[in-house]
Amino acid sequence: MRNRMGIKGVATLGRALGIMLFFFFLVSGLNAQQVIENSDKPLSKNAGRVLALQPVFRITDQSGDFFFKGIWLLKVASNGEIYIFDYDQLLRFASDGKFIKNLLKKGQGPGEVTKAGYPYDARFIATRNALYIYDFNARKVIHAKPDGDYIDEFKIKSGYPSGIWGQIEDCLIFTEEEAIQMGAAKEAGLRDVEVAVLFIAKDGSSSKKILSLPKQVYEGPNFGKEWAPFDVAVAEDGTRLYVSHTCEYKIVQVDLKAGQIIRSFSRKYPRVDYVVKTWEKDFIKKYSINPKKYENDVLGVFVNKGKIWIRTSTKDEKKGYLIDVFDQEGKYVDNFFVSIPGSIVAVQDDCIYSTEQDKDGNMQVVKYEIAKNERKRDLSA
Repeated sequence: MRNRMGIKGVATLGRALGIMLFFFFLVSGLNAQQVIENSDKPLSKNAGRVLALQPVFRITDQSGDFFFKGIWLLKVASNGEIYIFDYDQLLRFASDGKFIKNLLKKGQGPGEVTKAGYPYDARFIATRNALYIYDFNARKVIHAKPDGDYIDEFKIKSGYPSGIWGQIEDCLIFTEEEAIQMGAAKEAGLRDVEVAVLFIAKDGSSSKKILSLPKQVYEGPNFGKEWAPFDVAVAEDGTRLYVSHTCEYKIVQVDLKAGQIIRSFSRKYPRVDYVVKTWEKDFIKKYSINPKKYENDVLGVFVNKGKIWIRTSTKDEKKGYLIDVFDQEGKYVDNFFVSIPGSIVAVQDDCIYSTEQDKDGNMQVVKYEIAKNERKRDLSA
């Protein structure tokens, strides 16, 4: 009996120590990461205004030199040049919006992309001095000059990264989703999928996982559906990532040099009821899915002159979408409405780039400049 009691006592003590250690590491992790919870009121006295914008130019395909089929991604290089990933096209434009050429070459040879029909087929980053195109299907990265001239390429040795976001020193920044068999769940419900942040050497010689973040997907027998967003913005100096990976209002700030999350920030936010999209109705009916109750709070993350812009799900019929502004420490410093007839796809140097449709339904890209009086505002006032 004594031996049994002794063993039982040791086991109980072991469980107790295990629980204590678990909470110790949990608290230590929380202390290492700063959590900023803001109120629903920003610091600016001018919050809630409609941002004054002036159209600079419109990019249309009326010249016949190219044709927009589906504008998937738009990037603005530091010199103002615009790169647009369209269906089987990577279109390059000068800083004044004039078309230069299509840089994408389809095929399986050097410098060629096997497929570019959807955003996950190919992604890219554009800088002043280089262009990196990631071909998901071929698992290779093409390195080219800004004018598209081929330099070299390398194969991804392991895994299937889902996106390329930037560069830091001699590495490219990728994300990779956990490999799962979507639709294999026996019962419908939410599940977490890990998304890893990777550093891959520019010659493909090494790959390093920096950290991972969870995002939710909704799946069941024979179906799967994205549920939570995974929006990424890269700081202008390339040393930080700002990530939205939950349905609720939360932004995670990643220090890439340290390889860790240094803070997360949010603000009190009244959630917006979800509106079922037309294309979802048949899918929901077919699989008897319960639609979302609320829209994702964050619909886009952008960085502009050191400030983090958050496009929220709040929309006023007259004023447009509500944009929240945070500083690099996660303080809620300002908000304003943006009244444009399209969707914001990029923000840089006090300019907003939007994809829109004309009266005939033709796609176009519009560059807006923030009015000079707006640029002089002290956002922390």
